[in-house]
Amino acid sequence: MHRSITLSIDPELLLQFPELQLGGFIATRVDRASPAIAEELSELMRASAGTLAFEHAARVRPLVAAAGLTTLCRAVALRHLVALTGYDLDALPSPGITIRAALPATDWFVPLGARPTDAPMRRSVIVHAAGPIVLSRAFNDRESRQTCLTSATRRAVFVTDAVSSEQAKAAAAGLEDLRVRLANLGADVGSTMFVDAWTPCAELKCGRTAMRA
Repeated sequence: MHRSITLSIDPELLLQFPELQLGGFIATRVDRASPAIAEELSELMRASAGTLAFEHAARVRPLVAAAGLTTLCRAVALRHLVALTGYDLDALPSPGITIRAALPATDWFVPLGARPTDAPMRRSVIVHAAGPIVLSRAFNDRESRQTCLTSATRRAVFVTDAVSSEQAKAAAAGLEDLRVRLANLGADVGSTMFVDAWTPCAELKCGRTAMRA
């Protein structure tokens, strides 16, 4: 059982994206938040009524509350127009998440709702990975069936990424929005950490942060 997760950036990727940032936090006892997620989503939709993101979502990608945590994560991501992804902490094969280029010869990726052959790994693809297991394509792309959030998830790690300082500000705001919402719904949330070119590695820890209004 992982009690902490290391976030890191592959140094080679910084040559391509010098302002790249990866951030996240750990939330535990998220099952306590699940019963109230539907109400939280309703409030979030009302607060965001009329925005381009939610008008678009209503037309082509309806938010369905079948998987509460995933839906809440996507709703917050849409509100802030950022990449925001959640993984089941207990399904991670190793206690580290790295953003890097895909390694086609050794990586393994089972995309949600598809076969591995439907999403082949290429060196041009940027991924979140735990060792050779690809958790998702980076920048809010397709997630892995092996580590995605489910109704059985009890501990989760939420991650955002950005390739510019402007995107990073929005990503940090979106990540904090989600963290506060989960805390107010009853989950235990740890501190947010970011890594970048100056701090390419950091540790996320399980913890409890007081709920805030």
